Amino acid sequence: MKSFFNIKSIIGILISVGGIYFSFRNIDVSDLKNELLKTNIYILLIASLLLILTVYWRGIRWRYLLIHIKEVPAKELYKAEMIGYFGSNVFPLRLGELMRSYFVSQQHDIKNSTVFGTIVFERLLDTMGLLFLSTFLVFFKSIDHPEIENFLRYGIIVGTIFFIVVLIVINRFETFEAKNKYTEIIRDFMFGMTSLKQKYRTPVILYTLLLWCSYWAITHLVQLSMDLDFSILQSLMILIITSLAMSIPAAPGMIGTFHLSVVFVMVNLFGYSDTDSQPQSFAIIYHAYGYISLTVVGAYYFFKSKFHENAFEDLKNLSSRKSKTEKP
Repeated sequence: MKSFFNIKSIIGILISVGGIYFSFRNIDVSDLKNELLKTNIYILLIASLLLILTVYWRGIRWRYLLIHIKEVPAKELYKAEMIGYFGSNVFPLRLGELMRSYFVSQQHDIKNSTVFGTIVFERLLDTMGLLFLSTFLVFFKSIDHPEIENFLRYGIIVGTIFFIVVLIVINRFETFEAKNKYTEIIRDFMFGMTSLKQKYRTPVILYTLLLWCSYWAITHLVQLSMDLDFSILQSLMILIITSLAMSIPAAPGMIGTFHLSVVFVMVNLFGYSDTDSQPQSFAIIYHAYGYISLTVVGAYYFFKSKFHENAFEDLKNLSSRKSKTEKP
């Protein structure tokens, strides 16, 4: 596993360490412990079950992206999604995306580059969902912080333009004859990206909106479990900022960057003190409920699956190939 640790993973770990330090540097440990003990476990359990259900909905949405390539049951894609969450939460380099791509490729005899193309398109759909909720938040003018509001406005504009350009490119893509293994990978990847057909677009969009509205509801449930009395729009703000923070390089599981984004919102936008233990305790619970739920269930499917003994070697090679094709 040493080969998985390159400069990117080291930088991510350092960023996570910095995030943890700045999140918890002013906190009294006994106060933090008392706040954590106040958590309503039953409400948190409901949030965890709903989160696991959203992964199944992701499997259904992914099925629509793959159906033109091969019919794969949603329950199998649910397992792959869970294995992906396990990989991203435990291994460096966000290996989870490659793991679930590899799993589906091996189990259902689909080219790995094609499967990965559908995963990239899945992420574009998630971007669309995040843009939709961000637009909703800005529309209601619920952000009492001009810099953050402007950042979201510009982000919505840039994100929307980028999303439209990508859709135009993939809609105009035409398959071509591959002349070598590299052009074959590109062709198969784009085939995965363009696999969504007209008649499945409506359910895919609806499932995307369902997923993000569910994440919004889950966020509100978690704060209810700690009796923080957030408004609905404040819960949405937490969801959006933490989702944006997840794009920052970090240690496995987004440790540190996730916590710092929660504390930043609660201190700078909600008016909490940076010495108050509530922002930090909420950051811990909000991260832990999902991390534990998805990692435990994902680990179950990972160790139950038929990954052969060379799986990690194959994934290392795929990760290396992917890094070489990324922009600097």
